[in-house]
Amino acid sequence: MITMLPPRSLAVALLAMTAAATSVNAHDTFAPAMSLMVDETQAARRIAFVHEDINVRPGALALAYPRWIPGEHGPTGPIQQFAALRIASGSATLPWTRDPEDIYSIHVEVPPNTDRITVDFDTLLENTISDHQLLVAWNTVVLYPRDVDKRELMIEPSILLPPNWQQASALRVTGHADNRVNFAPLSLERLIDSPVLAGEFVRVVPLASEWPAELDITGDSQAAIDKADDAHAFAIFGKLIDQDRAMFGFRHWQTLHILVSQSEARPFDGLEHEDSPTELGTRDSRRKTNWKNSASGFLLTNNPTPGMASIAVRPNCTRNRTIRGPSGLLFYGCTRALINT
Repeated sequence: MITMLPPRSLAVALLAMTAAATSVNAHDTFAPAMSLMVDETQAARRIAFVHEDINVRPGALALAYPRWIPGEHGPTGPIQQFAALRIASGSATLPWTRDPEDIYSIHVEVPPNTDRITVDFDTLLENTISDHQLLVAWNTVVLYPRDVDKRELMIEPSILLPPNWQQASALRVTGHADNRVNFAPLSLERLIDSPVLAGEFVRVVPLASEWPAELDITGDSQAAIDKADDAHAFAIFGKLIDQDRAMFGFRHWQTLHILVSQSEARPFDGLEHEDSPTELGTRDSRRKTNWKNSASGFLLTNNPTPGMASIAVRPNCTRNRTIRGPSGLLFYGCTRALINT
């Protein structure tokens, strides 16, 4: 015979079962955390030294180098510039193998009773703009546990700069130690979307816009950044942000950092990011193309276009997931913002 529990007793039993299940799941859930330090003191030689501490479990571990890069719309991760990989547990070197079918994946066996490994490697020919400035794209300097959702993989990043250099970014600074800058932990997804501009000559210009925004400018000389507003660009950028506000009425960033590099050593380039779009090139090249690129960069954060929405939704940087959006609306919005500016 089946005995029915009174409603109150049944509710208590269900709560107990739920708590037990939650406790088991919490115990079994393993959320890797890692620290990442990028040594850019040899930026003039176009080489960066990367050191990581990664929490792990004993057994087989797959590490991955980012392949699909937000804003580049393709498998463009510069694996060819990834060199001199060393993996260790304490003082013991761990052997590793590259996946025979996926050159972006590394396999290593974590020894018993090991909860942390160190990973060191070099990044070649990336990020350096000139002898006086660099732009760190974090996807070029990170190796991460592959089978973890990149929206949940928390990383504590830091960067070591050449003497007397300064940095500018949307990342929250938690401390300085000599030439080392420490940033607050954030997810791998957000880290890859938050480049760092650094240089010997840096100028920060708050913009006269309704929403908080600033131009972070580097150059190859003090004169270059002193003359950055010769074309009256500061006022135009401020108006551009006001047009974004008038069009959408909301923002998903606290302060917009527009990272601008001026150098003859690098051809014009630009890349949209959620709260720190980048503009690189000579002053003349940026005068010709900058406004359209900047306007579209701002609008892309509000209008998903091919490849851009995947920044927020794909769980693995080795795979791409594209949502096609209203590119016509993007063109209209860009044109309107430029005309009103």
